[in-house]
Amino acid sequence: MLSKLMLTLLVCMGMTGCETPPATTDTATVPSVSDPSDVQPPEETAEGESTSDQTIVLEVNGTEIPVQWEENRAVEDLKALLADGALTIQMTAYGGFEQVGALPQTLTSDNTQITTEPGDIVLYNGNSIVLFYGSNTWSYTKLGHMTDFDEALTELLSADTVTVTLSLTE
Repeated sequence: MLSKLMLTLLVCMGMTGCETPPATTDTATVPSVSDPSDVQPPEETAEGESTSDQTIVLEVNGTEIPVQWEENRAVEDLKALLADGALTIQMTAYGGFEQVGALPQTLTSDNTQITTEPGDIVLYNGNSIVLFYGSNTWSYTKLGHMTDFDEALTELLSADTVTVTLSLTE
């Protein structure tokens, strides 16, 4: 039988505002899981590898770009989306400092006011991915940062449009 703390952790995973139940025997204060089968393990690939163990690969116009991905719920949602296969996004330059493209579904966001720098990858409005080649201050969920950002990458991203492909490592 699961303890109150374990039940709370299962119910509160990924949610904000959850509190640890008080140390009492009063079960009315402990959220219940109506059906334990509702708690899903991390999605697995055909080889049995969990998607959380895989890395997202970013390609811009066919060029693979190394990325240091954040460890947050939005990135996990993105990995789950990519478990069904690669995703190709047509992106458009905006404001002279970023490329913006729509995602096929909304991801979990945890927006904070940040000032981006060239190479940052963020989630905007929960359903748009943004690659920065300049800087902007706004409320975003950070997804990652393109490492080794240089002039060639700035030039690549400053085009009117780019094609971005996201996939999982094999």
